[in-house]
Amino acid sequence: MEKIWEQFSSIKDKVTQYASMAKTNGWIGEDDYKEIIERMRNDTLTIAVIGQMKSGKSTFLNAFLFRDTVLPALSAALSVITYGEKEEVIADFYSVEEWEEIERKALLNEDEPDIKAAKELKEKSGHLGG
Repeated sequence: MEKIWEQFSSIKDKVTQYASMAKTNGWIGEDDYKEIIERMRNDTLTIAVIGQMKSGKSTFLNAFLFRDTVLPALSAALSVITYGEKEEVIADFYSVEEWEEIERKALLNEDEPDIKAAKELKEKSGHLGG
């Protein structure tokens, strides 16, 4: 079974070929062709996996995309995964200002999703030494 990224890349290649044929046959103009090509270069596949805490979202993504454990099982983490020529993990960390905002939100007593996420992230960071 092909990895999802290979399938996605194949689809983008086909759209690019169809756009070239459409331009050659006069079905679309140069501007439309350029727009399609630009979108194929810059568009990304976006998959949102949403679920309750400890429901296996990271485990699912690891199995679905990597067939190995790559993503951490950290409920409040936002993982952005992109396709590349080589397999690698690049971690972006919060700036001091971003972390201070998370800490500020974690102190609030409101029942909003972003505040709940900040509280969970702050709590989890204590387990990591943060």
